[in-house]
Amino acid sequence: MTSFALAVRLKHLAAWAVVAATLVAAPAAVADDLKVVFQVSEGDKQARIALFMAKRDLDRDPKAKIEIVAYGDGVQFLQNDTLFSSQGPKVAELTARGVVFKVCADSMRFHNLTPADFLPKVQVVPSGSLEIAKLQQRGYSYLRP
Repeated sequence: MTSFALAVRLKHLAAWAVVAATLVAAPAAVADDLKVVFQVSEGDKQARIALFMAKRDLDRDPKAKIEIVAYGDGVQFLQNDTLFSSQGPKVAELTARGVVFKVCADSMRFHNLTPADFLPKVQVVPSGSLEIAKLQQRGYSYLRP
């Protein structure tokens, strides 16, 4: 092989190396559907923070998919009685914007509650913690305010 042919091959190899490095370094495509799950398990203060964060996030990205999963003492803010109804209008507003609210059946039983004790459109799931894990498997980012 002549030195000219060797130089041409080295130029081709260098060009392919640049292309390969560009492909490897290229950022992954950003998903159009941002998905977030908030855990609420500690009561009203944590619930108020989660509601604030969900509203703020939707204001910034109206296409975001947000779910709020309540279990333990967190189920109380989703009750429809007068003691816990202060969050009802905020829950209704966020539900209208596509936020999904879920409550843990195990926690309901622990607190002697039934589905009728909760605000409209609140979904009951068998386990709050397992629901969060399932959502994470489906690409949701987990946040615990």
